[in-house]
Amino acid sequence: ARLYLGLRTDSEYDQLRLQPDGGLAHLKERLGVYFPVLRPQIAGIDTLHAVQVIPSYYLMAERWVTDGAALLGDAAHCVNPARGQGMNLAIADARVLADVLEAALARGDLSAAALASYEQRRRPYVRYIQRDGDRARWLLYSPNRVLSWVRNHVFRNTPHARRATRLLLSVFAGLHRPPTPLEDLLMNVAFAMPALDRLVPD
Repeated sequence: ARLYLGLRTDSEYDQLRLQPDGGLAHLKERLGVYFPVLRPQIAGIDTLHAVQVIPSYYLMAERWVTDGAALLGDAAHCVNPARGQGMNLAIADARVLADVLEAALARGDLSAAALASYEQRRRPYVRYIQRDGDRARWLLYSPNRVLSWVRNHVFRNTPHARRATRLLLSVFAGLHRPPTPLEDLLMNVAFAMPALDRLVPD
């Protein structure tokens, strides 16, 4: 079984690491609260080496291409895991890079300039999904009761906002350009109020 535990801030994690056991007891206690049926298995965790730490931040390399080489996926951009889009971004990168490489190889030119269109095409998607991931993390982990109500309301209504869902998933897949600020606003309003879903561009 794979279990996930989110710590909201770097300082919270740093404080745990200062504990004599590096935070292992706290981790097991929290997992036991969230997954009581798995307490026997959780009790068997005897080292933090069995725990994978996934940072909840994003970054982007200054450049993704050079002569004869290109970066993709996490090597080019790290994304907050709140939306679970890291693998999707890597797959979409690979698809675009394959198209660019095919044309570059046909010309016999693998220079950074020949590969640059790959980076130019993908950066807007990554920037949007990174910001969207941070927004999702903020909403998912906020202790504010009003925001918690909004989050739960959105989760319940999302299946009824068909146009907004289709647009968001198409952007995640790299099949639709990232939404404009107005389109993004309409999409998120539709998730909260599905009756307005018809305003989202098709």
